[in-house]
Amino acid sequence: MMQNIIEPTGELLFFLSFSAFNSSQLFT
Repeated sequence: MMQNIIEPTGELLFFLSFSAFNSSQLFT
């Protein structure tokens, strides 16, 4: 049960951090 919650959350966190890095590169 927990694995079903953790896996999508991990992918979401990775996507959010990746998009945040891209946006910081854009504005810099």
